[in-house]
Amino acid sequence: MSNPNQFVLPVVNIILSRTLVLYFFIGASASLVDVVGFFTLFNLYGIPAVVATAVSVSLATVYSFVLNAKFNFKVNDRIGMRLVLFSLVSGAGLLLSALALYVAHDLYGIDGNIVKIASLPAVFALQFLLNKHISFKSN
Repeated sequence: MSNPNQFVLPVVNIILSRTLVLYFFIGASASLVDVVGFFTLFNLYGIPAVVATAVSVSLATVYSFVLNAKFNFKVNDRIGMRLVLFSLVSGAGLLLSALALYVAHDLYGIDGNIVKIASLPAVFALQFLLNKHISFKSN
């Protein structure tokens, strides 16, 4: 019989890793940049919602990329390519979220708010793994 700790400890080490924790907090602050940017553009300046969200999400993506590149993954080479890859990973997260909403909400009638919240851990995990191993991979 195998020792359960050989499976549990690696998972705990991943969860408590500095990189993952910092990635989470940078992502949370980027979400704040997105929301504040959207509210400002939409409510104070009367910019149409779709335009405001495109601008605020773009700002939040660049903000998150810069902080992750400098402080989390500590890379400073191939910045343009890394930003493109990071943006594509963000798009992959959007697709996963949209797929979850389509299947669970549109096809099965589950409340969209619940589906959105429930999909966040999977989207976070996907984006973290792709960014760690592709966007910010060391040479």
